[in-house]
Amino acid sequence: MVKSKNLIAGICLASGIAVSAGSVTLKPSADTGLSAFNSNNNFGRTDSLILGGIRLSPNASRILLRFELGDALPANAVITNASLKIKVTKKKDTPPDALVKVFRMNTPWSEGKKSGQQGALGTAGEATWKVPGTNGLAWAAGGAAFPDFENTASASQTLKSEGTYTFTSENLIKDLETWLANPASNQGWILVDGNELIPKAVRRIGSRESAANSPQLVIDFEVPPPPPVTVLNIAPIPGAVEIRFSAPAGNLYTLQSSENLSGSNWTAITNIAAKFTSLEPVIQDPIGDKPFLFYRVLIRQID
Repeated sequence: MVKSKNLIAGICLASGIAVSAGSVTLKPSADTGLSAFNSNNNFGRTDSLILGGIRLSPNASRILLRFELGDALPANAVITNASLKIKVTKKKDTPPDALVKVFRMNTPWSEGKKSGQQGALGTAGEATWKVPGTNGLAWAAGGAAFPDFENTASASQTLKSEGTYTFTSENLIKDLETWLANPASNQGWILVDGNELIPKAVRRIGSRESAANSPQLVIDFEVPPPPPVTVLNIAPIPGAVEIRFSAPAGNLYTLQSSENLSGSNWTAITNIAAKFTSLEPVIQDPIGDKPFLFYRVLIRQID
């Protein structure tokens, strides 16, 4: 409470925000295939990518996927579940069940622009079995190997016939948390088939170029209530009241005033959006001839 010659002013805080929940579904920002048999080819614009072992030696084929998180999640979101979904669009003959593992990538790679079921000769800046296409250097081994990707799988799933398969695990969540904290570290995942050395143990997986069969990343999250606003200063100045308070990131703050604390007639003075960065706004409100003024700050989460 502040008292001057002509004014008594006070401030109260109101949020009314409980834990909120939501879900977002993302499609890849980039995907491509790596083929040992077509080791110089790029598959960046192919609508289905080979996973597993083709009929001719060398057999192995792998898939790279990357999802841009960007502004997909609200500030301060806590991820509660993550599901990576891929669709098997075709299988060769009757391949054995395949345990497919997803590993978090560490080496940057470039999707490329070549199309066709067998891809086409990769050019500078396009990923192939031999190179990631970003720095002119080779993978640690053909098709990528540690430390191009992590030793421990983030998730695994057994693939059988055509259809949609879902990978989910705590490690997938940890990958996303790592990328949210450090977006530059987001190099996506690589899919490796446990049967990739077996001839004809091959499946085609829909890529992002196929609207109906594209991989999807489903992220469930909660947004906890914001930390409390702290009144840093409220004081009379000539002809006005100066108010300074803390505004933690992720929220919209509305400063309102009223001459009657128990009434419902509150007037909005200003809105402060602190989307990504916490602020300490300073507001000066002219008092006129009002003998009493009360202020409150309403808090709403920014979507």
